[in-house]
Amino acid sequence: MVHQRRVAERAERRRRIQEVAREVIAAQGFAGSSIEQIARAAQISVGAIYMHFRSKDDLCVSLVEGALTQVLGEMASGDAPHRQGLGGAWARLTAWIDEGDHAQILRLLAQPKVRSQLSDEVATAVARGTQRVIEHLATCVRAGSDVGRYRPVDAVQVAELLWALLLGYLDTGDMEANLGRPLAPLAVRAQQGLAIVEHALAPSSAAA
Repeated sequence: MVHQRRVAERAERRRRIQEVAREVIAAQGFAGSSIEQIARAAQISVGAIYMHFRSKDDLCVSLVEGALTQVLGEMASGDAPHRQGLGGAWARLTAWIDEGDHAQILRLLAQPKVRSQLSDEVATAVARGTQRVIEHLATCVRAGSDVGRYRPVDAVQVAELLWALLLGYLDTGDMEANLGRPLAPLAVRAQQGLAIVEHALAPSSAAA
C-alpha cells in the first residue's frame, strides 16, 4: 500500500511538472524556456525536476509524446475506423487542438526558424508523433474507400492534405485575430473543410 501511494505521488509530481512546462514553453518558446523557469513556475527546486527528467530535452520529448499519444487515443476511441469514420477522428483531433496550450505548441513548431531551437531528439519525437496522426487519418480514409464511401485514392496524400489544412486554419485564425475580424471557431471551420474534402472523395465525384 505504501509503495503504491509513493508511485502514485511520483506520477502526480511528474504530471504536474509536465503541465507547468507546457505552459512555460507555450509562452516563452522552446529556446526561451529553461529548467530554472519551469522550476520557478512549478514552485519546486531544479533538482526535483531532474529527479523525473534527465534534461530539458527529455522533458520536451515527454510532452510531445504524451500529447500525441493522448490525441491518438482520442482519435481511435469508439468503434473501428470504418464505423467511426474519418469525421469522428477529425472531430476529436480538432477538439484536442482547441484544448489548453495544444494550439500554441503547434504554432511554435510551425515557426520557420524553430528547428534550430530543437535538439535532434525533440525534432525526431515531433516528427514521429505527427506522422502517427497522419497515418491514423490515412487509415480512416482507406477504411472509407473499403466500404465504398470514398473512391480509391492515395490515403496518405489525403491525410497529409487534412493535416496541412488544420495547420492552415490555425494560421488564418491568428491573422484574422490580428486584423480584428470575426472568424468562426476552429471546430466549425475544420468541419467545413472536411465536408469539402469528403465531397471530393465521394465516388460520384470521379464521374463528374
